[in-house]
Amino acid sequence: MINRYKRMMIPAIAAAAAALALAADSPAGQEEKTSLVHRTGRVAVNLPENGSLRVCYYEDERFGIKWPGTGGMEFLGEGGFVLGFRLDGEDENRVLRSSSFLAAGAETDGKMFFEGADRGIRYPSAGCDDDGDGAVDEDPFDYLDNDSDGKTDEDFGVIGNEMAVTRGVEPRTGLTFCQSSYTWAYGHVRDFIGFTSVFLYPEDDDGRKQDMLGIETALCLDFAVGQGDHPDRSEDDKYFFIEKKTGNKDYGEEYTRLFAAVSDGGPGGLCAVVIFDFEAPGVSDQPIEAIIADTSLAFCGRVDKEGRKTLISRIPVIPKLSPGEKFQVDWALVFGCSEKSLERNISRAIETYTGVTDDDGKPRRWIVPARKAEYITLPGRLAPVWVEGKRKPAASIILPAKDDEDLEWIKVGENVCEAYERVYRRLMVSVEDEVMRKGEAFVIEGQFSDGTIFTTRINQKEIESFASGESESPGRLPDEFMSVFPNPFVSSLNIHLRITETPGQVSSQSGAEIRGVSSVRIYDVKGRLVRTILPEEYLHPGDYSLGWDGNDESSMPVSPGVYYCKLQIEQRTLTKRVILLR
Repeated sequence: MINRYKRMMIPAIAAAAAALALAADSPAGQEEKTSLVHRTGRVAVNLPENGSLRVCYYEDERFGIKWPGTGGMEFLGEGGFVLGFRLDGEDENRVLRSSSFLAAGAETDGKMFFEGADRGIRYPSAGCDDDGDGAVDEDPFDYLDNDSDGKTDEDFGVIGNEMAVTRGVEPRTGLTFCQSSYTWAYGHVRDFIGFTSVFLYPEDDDGRKQDMLGIETALCLDFAVGQGDHPDRSEDDKYFFIEKKTGNKDYGEEYTRLFAAVSDGGPGGLCAVVIFDFEAPGVSDQPIEAIIADTSLAFCGRVDKEGRKTLISRIPVIPKLSPGEKFQVDWALVFGCSEKSLERNISRAIETYTGVTDDDGKPRRWIVPARKAEYITLPGRLAPVWVEGKRKPAASIILPAKDDEDLEWIKVGENVCEAYERVYRRLMVSVEDEVMRKGEAFVIEGQFSDGTIFTTRINQKEIESFASGESESPGRLPDEFMSVFPNPFVSSLNIHLRITETPGQVSSQSGAEIRGVSSVRIYDVKGRLVRTILPEEYLHPGDYSLGWDGNDESSMPVSPGVYYCKLQIEQRTLTKRVILLR
């Protein structure tokens, strides 16, 4: 398929690739510092203030585009638009690239360019119907399906958790390049960065400016996927196309879109370029799906002396751009850890750009799409984890098959939990001491990035089983074998045993041996031994009276709270929950 599209490329695009190669070889920007950087979500992007995408320094860190933003795969290299055109009355063809534009208003602090609402959420501005269902403000951002329509958090508007605006000017023609970029922190839309790129050909005072003719525009990205500045990181990069069918509801037609993508040759990191829309004077009024499907092509080839590959997406040709006119490209860089997740994130990026439609029919772009609300119950149990030699409780939960979805949040009871580990389809969630100390059933909740909310209930028997180590035993003794009273108690606990089984015997070379070793021990809610009431002995049928004075093995009073009295006979156990009051 790639060879097919190579043959379809016109010479102007090849010239654009050569222009990009010159830009990549240019030393400009190698030591440049920038005060604009996106770190929201999982995409970190360094933004030179002229609107290009270029490797430069930010707070002594040198990078261009990173995914994930805090490590992992890095997508480094030059990037930006290349324009080819000629001025009316001239025969010379001109080429502009990212380095042709100078930062406008460079004397301002870059942080002034940042915009966007708090956390990106415009809700609860009065009267907002962001999901277009005719009702306002009925489903705010709280992870719940407040209006019971099967979706969560759909009635809020988001124009990026973080939006940065850069502006550059080409001094010879005065062409102005203004670019807004958007990133989000929400789990289902945090793996792409959106751009709105506007080229304005301003009017002049004396009206002598010539029209720009035959403008050919290409979006060129020189990615090298890998770690840091390793010189060989791009050697195993692979370029390919993601094919996706899209449609236009106004025209009722279906189109096949090709999205150019690059990977590191393995499962680690992938990136695709998605062009959403293109608006310019004199361009066909076909639906954008048809325009992009017919004219947005990608070329993957070696274009510089170091053999780096360049991904080029061609924009439709603009016949003429007169002073005072402009054209606009809306696009995104989309990332994923697999081809499946990349395709999913492309769909979410398209849905985010599409946004919602106002009552007057005007679209509002870059609105985070609602997620389908699905509530599921997952099985879970308490299991020990060992930290620095100490046994601690954790909830072990078997997850559904959502390998490419992330966990957005987890709560144990009412508290958000940061201490958890996901290993394939098993989730281990740490349980705090105060939760275990209560000795009562509790609920663990969580949400996947696709909106699915799960709950897992840890019941009281599970807590008792963990505290006594009973989960490691294959059987349970009859309940009448042990009773405890009073419960709760203040100073002394009576433990009554009623053994009805005769210890078994087994023959060996040394003779008959009695089998049926018994013990009674007190444990705390974390499963730690507090006091041994009855060391290992053989108990024949009969009644036995024991007691606990509320002290530990060192005869020191223990803290009030929940404890567990455990009777064990061989491999079978029986545990009673007791409460000590002071």
